[in-house]
Amino acid sequence: MKCYWLLNHEPTERQRNEIKEDYGAVDIIMPKMDLSSFWGNIPCTKEIGSDLIDSWLDNIESQDIAIVQGECTYVFYVVDALLSKGVRVLSSVSERKVEEKREGEVVLTNRYFEHKLFREYKRYRSL
Repeated sequence: MKCYWLLNHEPTERQRNEIKEDYGAVDIIMPKMDLSSFWGNIPCTKEIGSDLIDSWLDNIESQDIAIVQGECTYVFYVVDALLSKGVRVLSSVSERKVEEKREGEVVLTNRYFEHKLFREYKRYRSL
């Protein structure tokens, strides 16, 4: 089984281990550079869709899994397509911490994201 990764960062060692141990994925397939670049810079257009994304979706088979996060309308497009194919789709759940420091009138923040687990996308109910 393959795990197709569509996020704006590479998986951490903890994420790699969880994918293999908890979900049985043998290989993690990273997006090609052109898709990765597109996914990190979704265009501000009303229309949704891309030959890059559609081509990526075509390569995924029902026994595979996918991990998808990003801009919400494109995530919906991709997750809906994958669920329609019978693919299990996951999202990374993180604990977020923010440190704030004031320097006069300036507020500096550092944000930390720590992966906790993968959560599976589920359809609300059949229509």
